[in-house]
Amino acid sequence: MEDSFDVRSVSGEVRVVFDHAAGQNLLGASVFWIRRAAAAGDEEGMIGFWQIKRDGGKRGVVEVVGHD
Repeated sequence: MEDSFDVRSVSGEVRVVFDHAAGQNLLGASVFWIRRAAAAGDEEGMIGFWQIKRDGGKRGVVEVVGHD
């Protein structure tokens, strides 16, 4: 997410995506999100890191892009 993103500005059904426990319970998905600055300019490296499961296999990673 952009660095200026404020999760408190999200409401309704979309809010579930930004609450890890709710996403797991209601959507059956582990949802992780970060602000751009947290990736320290290496978004691909961050995705690669989180894509590897503990057993060495890969998990699916989905990028969601909004269009206004």
